[in-house]
Amino acid sequence: MLVNGRNRPPRDPIALPQTLIAVLRADGHLCNVLTHVARGNWRAIESALEIILAARSRAAHLDPVARNVLALICDERGVTGPIMKTVVFGLIGRSVDARQAQQLKRKIMRLRKAVAAAEHAASTCAADKNIGVTPPVVQFEQDGICVDAAVIADGLGLDPASVPRDMQRGAIRAICERGVGADDGFYRLTFLRSRYRVQLIVANDGNVRNRSMFTSGNVSGDAQRHSA
Repeated sequence: MLVNGRNRPPRDPIALPQTLIAVLRADGHLCNVLTHVARGNWRAIESALEIILAARSRAAHLDPVARNVLALICDERGVTGPIMKTVVFGLIGRSVDARQAQQLKRKIMRLRKAVAAAEHAASTCAADKNIGVTPPVVQFEQDGICVDAAVIADGLGLDPASVPRDMQRGAIRAICERGVGADDGFYRLTFLRSRYRVQLIVANDGNVRNRSMFTSGNVSGDAQRHSA
């Protein structure tokens, strides 16, 4: 079959994440930015691209790394945004036929809008809850400790509504450690799901003094920690 610029056999979009990884790593600027976004874990970048390019992916499927990568592709912010969008959309245009490319680009932009809408809704809900007296993120009750699901969900890349269900079925594990000596009056709460974990340092009054998020299989997490 004669192949030219207008008539070429379409490539399987499934191969795009691997091709994109090679192109992104070859660009010095994008390589540095994405290494920072994923805290050195390029498998997380590849996984993010797989989710973003998947036909049936939804906003709730995106973990924190995937949301950051999606924003870099779509938002055209700063120096990195336009470069990232040009590279990603350019490769899509060269890798599949025109119709597939257009559908995939529209799908990516719709996914970004869905993520932005979900983030806005969560922010609005949080603002509504904070009208008047602001309840602490963590509340100490007689039979246990109650933690705002949104805090756990944000660190684990989940929909807050799914947190109670995942905890009940054991998909999210919780560890509570009480400080002693110089740390008396503080608690360390750790929530783990797959290769993600979020850790809270909480005072007796329920206020979070420090929050850390970890990724990958590193047991201590020290090499891939992000504190907020």
